[in-house]
Amino acid sequence: MRYLSITALSLLSILLLNACSTAPRQIPDTVTDNTGQLKNWAARQAALAKRSSWQLKARASVTYRGENWPFGIEWQQQSAQQYTMQVKHPLTQNTLATVVKASGAVTLTANRRVYRDSTAEKLIEKHLRVKLPVSGMQYWVRGIASPAYPVSSVELDRVGRPVQLQQAGWVMHYSNYESAGRDALPRNIKISRSSPQPVQVKMRIRQWQ
Repeated sequence: MRYLSITALSLLSILLLNACSTAPRQIPDTVTDNTGQLKNWAARQAALAKRSSWQLKARASVTYRGENWPFGIEWQQQSAQQYTMQVKHPLTQNTLATVVKASGAVTLTANRRVYRDSTAEKLIEKHLRVKLPVSGMQYWVRGIASPAYPVSSVELDRVGRPVQLQQAGWVMHYSNYESAGRDALPRNIKISRSSPQPVQVKMRIRQWQ
């Protein structure tokens, strides 16, 4: 397997070149140069960013403050600014908490109580005692970069899909995709951060819609 590591500067350059192009270009299945991998990455970003609504079901775990919590997750993205995320019991799959972002407001419902805050991250850490980078995850789980943060680095496979992506202090590792296609969605994801507090989130996605 041939990988390509890209700095933030070179990544920005290829994305700008792609954005200025007036006609789409055909990219061959077999990439033999770095520019081809970068073009595939830019095309993948553009194609998946257009899909404003999607759903996933996954088994997950988070390691935080020396403890590990397994859970199920169901995520329904209605638009770029609106989603519903359900945290499930790992065995019974009963809903433990529901996070909803709509019209700029974020709420968390758990134990028949409703909580509100400015971000989902604050709500989850305060009431569920775990750390999840929800703002970036709606992009990272699909194997694309979040437009909210600069890209520190990205490592691509031969068809332009990320093997590793770094943004906002988080590192995303992708070890499997649902097919061999350029725009295939990930199956196995590890999201981690070493500071200020070590966090690791693992997701095995069972279903994409």
